[in-house]
Amino acid sequence: MKTSSIIKNLSGTFNKSSEINSIDIYTNTKDDGFEISTIELSSGVQISGALSKIISANDQPIYLQTTGKSALAFNNLELEGHSNLHHPQGFGTALGKLVAHDIAIEDMSTDDLNKSGIIKDEIAILKFEGGVVVKGSVKKLLYQSEKVIIITFENCSVTLGEIVLFDPNWGIYDMAVGENVVGVFAGAADCIS
Repeated sequence: MKTSSIIKNLSGTFNKSSEINSIDIYTNTKDDGFEISTIELSSGVQISGALSKIISANDQPIYLQTTGKSALAFNNLELEGHSNLHHPQGFGTALGKLVAHDIAIEDMSTDDLNKSGIIKDEIAILKFEGGVVVKGSVKKLLYQSEKVIIITFENCSVTLGEIVLFDPNWGIYDMAVGENVVGVFAGAADCIS
């Protein structure tokens, strides 16, 4: 789903706050607070929260950021350990394929993940085609339907050039795996939790 389509489907007001070398940064500027919405990724992960920032390259989102309490779900069921109590300050994740890889992370076999350097208890450097770089120690891989959907990092930095998207001092970084956005809807994915 293109960035322009995501913005059109959300009730917030997103304005382009900056442009750096064909990278567009859109910030939600809604005056009366953000509304909860859910962004569904191609892996099936659903991110529920107040979407506050979309970083885009060629009208394709390469990084999403929510503000405030956020939760992660799969098939409209909250993932254990990923409630809004686990993500009270918001949630951010990189999107897209890795540089020099033909398949998306969610479609990688265990062997493909190992070849890409995504190995538990080892430092991984993930360079995404959109320019986002995730570097940290892989602590956990969460699978659903035999596909990795969340990668948990310790001592992790997430950057886009000089822009710091996540600093190691902020704690654990949970990255929702997804090549792209496939859907957007109002409200939380799991309305019961």
